[in-house]
Parts: sequence; C-alpha cells; structure tokens
Amino acid sequence: MKISSFSVKNYRSIVEERKINLKDYNVLIGKNNEGKSNILRVLSVCMSCIDDYRI
Repeated sequence: MKISSFSVKNYRSIVEERKINLKDYNVLIGKNNEGKSNILRVLSVCMSCIDDYRI
C-alpha cells in the first residue's frame, strides 16, 4: 500500500486543516512547536487503525 496524501485537522496542535502530499522521500522542516511530531503521530495512529481493520 502506498499513501500519496493525507489531511490533518484538530489533532493536538494542528488546528487548521493541512493536506500533506507524500512522495518517495519526505522531510519535515520547521520551527520548534510547529507540529512536525504531531504529523508523524497522526500518521502512525492512522496506519495502526488500517492494520487493525485488515485483521
């Protein structure tokens, strides 16, 4: 499975909706407390839900 993009809204410090396009390699760059780790957390949670659903 390959994810080409996803959207995040109202998750921890991410209030406004953000659409994130993914390619083969991605780098998250930004100031401290801008939500980089939260983007990775929400992606991890979603992937866990997909894995649980497939079982």
